[in-house]
Amino acid sequence: PGWPPANTTEFLGAWGGEAPDFSCIPPARLWRTELDLRTGTCISHAVVKGLENCCIEHPHVHPAYYSSAHPDPDSATTLSPPAPSPPRLVHMSLGDCIRGCTSPPQGYLTVNV
Repeated sequence: PGWPPANTTEFLGAWGGEAPDFSCIPPARLWRTELDLRTGTCISHAVVKGLENCCIEHPHVHPAYYSSAHPDPDSATTLSPPAPSPPRLVHMSLGDCIRGCTSPPQGYLTVNV
């Protein structure tokens, strides 16, 4: 059937329609989540410190970290060849970073997490 008409909101949720209404789109934040893979529990889950007011989109780390397992000192196996260390740099597009509102992208941001 193809793409929905541009005047619908079904396809992209709050981003749908002729043009996005930024007052209706919830801001996207960069979250850091740490999991204990042995117990399956969440150790921490919070917006990255210092970015609480920043609206970001499309965060990425270096592709060497995609789907890689970090070495587990208590295990002889890993899911894939491990990356040498956890990723440090996260790259993303940046919207409003003053009011914390959703906005069109204004530039790019790299954060050392």
